[in-house]
Amino acid sequence: MKRSDIFGQHTTFLFVDTTSHLNGMQREYFYFYEFARMLERAFGEQIRFGMASKKFCTRFADDLDTFFEFSKEVRPIPQLHMQQYQARLPQFEVTIEQGKFYLTRNSTLRLLYWQFFDRQKFERAVNEVVALEYKPLDEIGLQQLCEFSSRL
Repeated sequence: MKRSDIFGQHTTFLFVDTTSHLNGMQREYFYFYEFARMLERAFGEQIRFGMASKKFCTRFADDLDTFFEFSKEVRPIPQLHMQQYQARLPQFEVTIEQGKFYLTRNSTLRLLYWQFFDRQKFERAVNEVVALEYKPLDEIGLQQLCEFSSRL
């Protein structure tokens, strides 16, 4: 994520997570403040907003003005990690997919070993657990995405 120009140059993202089997308690989606915290940890600034596509479409698709009102309300709350965020329509849909490194019991033990004895292998493997795909969104693309999400 940190090496991505897309995340570095944009501030508002919708996420589709196809790796719920890797999430704690196999949750289907993260909350917006969890995405905001991940983005803050990666970039060291509170200027980005992320939300699950499905959740965004359910909550804001019928009236995008409510998204701007929502972001104004939550921005000042320090625990939500968005204090410098300037609301704008989502710019990218980011799909989180299984990467080349599959987590199994054995591979997780290998990761633990590499973490202490082969840091380079560890870093390479961790970076390959998930892969990110980016799809730019404009207002029409956002409407199409939400129409498609409502049919799922």
